[in-house]
Amino acid sequence: MEKLAKCQLDPDFAYPNDVIPIWSFAVQYLGLTLYPWQAIVLEAIGQGLPTALAAANGAGKTKFIVAPAILWLLYYFPKAVIPVTSGSWTQLENQLWPNLLEHRGKFPQWNWLSMHVETPEGGRIFLFSVNDERRAEGYHGTVDAPCFYVIDEAKSVDDGVFIASDRCTAQYRLMCSSTGGPFGRFFECFHGLNSQYFTRRVKSEECPHLKEKYDRDLQIYPVDDPTFRSMHFSEFMDEDGPAAIISQGSLRSCLDTDIKHEPGSRVAFCDFAAGGDENVIAVADGNRVELVRCWRDTDPIRACKDFIAEFGRLKLVPAEIYGDEGGLGIVMIGYLAEMGWRLRAVNNGEVARDEEHYCNKGSEIWFSVARRIIKKEVILPNDQVFFRQATSRRRDYDGKMRLAAESKDKMAARGLKSPDRADAVFGALYCRGWGAVTRDTLKGIYLPKDRLMPVRETVSFGEEEEGASVRW
Repeated sequence: MEKLAKCQLDPDFAYPNDVIPIWSFAVQYLGLTLYPWQAIVLEAIGQGLPTALAAANGAGKTKFIVAPAILWLLYYFPKAVIPVTSGSWTQLENQLWPNLLEHRGKFPQWNWLSMHVETPEGGRIFLFSVNDERRAEGYHGTVDAPCFYVIDEAKSVDDGVFIASDRCTAQYRLMCSSTGGPFGRFFECFHGLNSQYFTRRVKSEECPHLKEKYDRDLQIYPVDDPTFRSMHFSEFMDEDGPAAIISQGSLRSCLDTDIKHEPGSRVAFCDFAAGGDENVIAVADGNRVELVRCWRDTDPIRACKDFIAEFGRLKLVPAEIYGDEGGLGIVMIGYLAEMGWRLRAVNNGEVARDEEHYCNKGSEIWFSVARRIIKKEVILPNDQVFFRQATSRRRDYDGKMRLAAESKDKMAARGLKSPDRADAVFGALYCRGWGAVTRDTLKGIYLPKDRLMPVRETVSFGEEEEGASVRW
């Protein structure tokens, strides 16, 4: 029977004799409980419709879609060839393979190898990396030995792999992923090529088990944040360009808004340069941040002396100053310490505070400040270089699909220099919430005499007041 136009489900579709639908196989044979959308997507695969699934993060596409579909085909067509690749090898190794192994006992006649399954009839499932697109072609199925081509985490797969898969004769196709930027084959499946695929976007509201995650993420992201809408509404992040962390429109809107200054603790952030990059000092006072100096100097000792001169001019104390210790930064921070200024080092590669969502601290800094910009909470410097740097860095993902700021190496490959001014501005706004004990934060706090430990001298950061031994 011919497929309906625009890859629609056929309510009269007839499976071969003794073959039950995938959704029925998942429930009756594998013992799974399915949401309605999962049954619908499985039925589309079973009918042989090229299927593209965009699912909210944590929706269960691997456990309830990919694994059941693979096992169904190999069970009913023991000569089937099932190549499975992914934009993330970790996804295959830590997610898909364990979900397949969970049902190993139901198929004792199969030979379960490492990331590979074989049947006595010659059928096979094999999981492979997408690093070499030449490995992605050369698979051809027949009626008796069909090919099921699966591309998981498809948003991160190069178009060359999709082209290689197109060269294969596959009776069944599935590409699935959470959403990303407005580019690539997976994106086009829901736009220019949507007539060629059965497409389904799954929101987190269709997955009751994600209710707690939705509420938790809503405390972190504004509801109109592209990341939040990608994670929970399966929307492609298509504001101004390929997955920019901050769109030009969002940043310009924030700059053009008259935002009330809310004074608070003062924090300085230093970004240290090497070669042609800039040394930068940014100072945040409450929700306002300024670029106080940006300069180039290839001599690190001379640059350190300039940093110290600026600290003195700004009347900063070491507890108020943070510095990026990446690259040359660790050397500069060491020099400054020898000169009497022990800065608070920030390592962008360290584990993020919110390690569930961010792959490292540097990414957490960029994305957390981006949310404040979208919400128009911060007063930023109206500086053209900062604007260009802040809107040029792209969002990326690690193997666990956590948010990652595009690496400096990837930016360099696109012809972009290190975003020194943006790093300093974002660092100052982020570190301001760390709670450094400074004169400003202690100001107005009074300690009664009977609460103080005996000291030889009175310590004062302000005028003494009757009834208090110390006043800040």
